[in-house]
Amino acid sequence: MRTKRTNMTIKTDTMRALFIVFIVTMITNSVSAQKMKYDKKTNTISVDGNPHALMLRSNASLGGINNNFSIQNLNGKELIYIKLKTKDEYNNRGRKIDTKIGYEIIFMESGKSVWKQNTMGAKGAMKLVVKNKLIKNNEIDVSAERRFLLKY
Repeated sequence: MRTKRTNMTIKTDTMRALFIVFIVTMITNSVSAQKMKYDKKTNTISVDGNPHALMLRSNASLGGINNNFSIQNLNGKELIYIKLKTKDEYNNRGRKIDTKIGYEIIFMESGKSVWKQNTMGAKGAMKLVVKNKLIKNNEIDVSAERRFLLKY
């Protein structure tokens, strides 16, 4: 004999499945999470307690609210320059309709760059470099750079 599933049973099963997916996602994220820290005094980015790179900041605006960032290896060689830059948008008649604020992220060795909309502080710049695994063995990871450029 077949039993009919009620709407309440289906909702309960769906909620249970979503909860399991949520828990698995949280466990996966906590296992792969890296602890990042930026020391303003030494300009050092550390990952899991180990020095990873240097990050120097310079004012990009008159008020000093926004910064440009020079990401360097531990020997002081500049690998990435993150520069505050505006982009104008034009309509089909050539009239300027908007100005967007963002950062041009320039890979110094290859000369390739990408523009990412939004502003960021030191923490955002650090996360951008570390989470995308751009630096490996004190140099730019070429495959990570390629993925980064395609992503943004």
